[in-house]
Amino acid sequence: MRCCSANQTAVLGFAHCRRFRWCRIWTENGARATSCAIWCAQETKENQIGKTMNALIEDSSRGPAILPVALRAATREEYGYFFHLYRNALSGYFRQTLGWEDDFRRAAFRVSYPIARCQAIVVDGVSRAAGVLSTQVCEDGGVEVALLLVDPACQRRGIGATLLHRVCDAAHREGRAVKLQTFKLNERAARFYLRQGFQIVTEDEYYLHFRRVPCGADPTVAAPLSACVDAPSR
Repeated sequence: MRCCSANQTAVLGFAHCRRFRWCRIWTENGARATSCAIWCAQETKENQIGKTMNALIEDSSRGPAILPVALRAATREEYGYFFHLYRNALSGYFRQTLGWEDDFRRAAFRVSYPIARCQAIVVDGVSRAAGVLSTQVCEDGGVEVALLLVDPACQRRGIGATLLHRVCDAAHREGRAVKLQTFKLNERAARFYLRQGFQIVTEDEYYLHFRRVPCGADPTVAAPLSACVDAPSR
């Protein structure tokens, strides 16, 4: 996921951590403190849009009957569980690429996935969290899926695919592209995203960057906010 400042090239993603390096630079380099604060702490217009996106995704899961997969607001008490899922799923890829130091990654996790942008995944009408979803809207208008983790006990039930499609439907109704990224080493995740209709648009040393766009738009170009707002969701 690209951070939402035009002069920044750090990337954050599904699994990821250049943003974490940034936080280190931020503590040592006052010149970068302002941009990092804008992106991590301020209540910006983009954050407000992100909350609207969360509401849209939540709305799509409501109905008269209890659905197998739903979302609710995450609580601070669940952060430890979310980090546990994150570490179990991704620490192996970090160790092969950017490195893993537990205390630093734990602190960086809190910075990169603030509670206001996290939703707990719940299944079968049980309120206990079975995973976490975090999204945000960037300056180019695209919706970024920053984090999507499903508890291993609940995997292979189509939960991840269901939630990705809800995000895409909500974003595409507003003419927004959806983007995410994963480690190159995580071939299973890459195949999963391709099956969900995402395309690889670029890559760097460690990551593949994916995008899914509405209305058959060019996947390398962000859709204008006015585009496709009346198109049926996919």
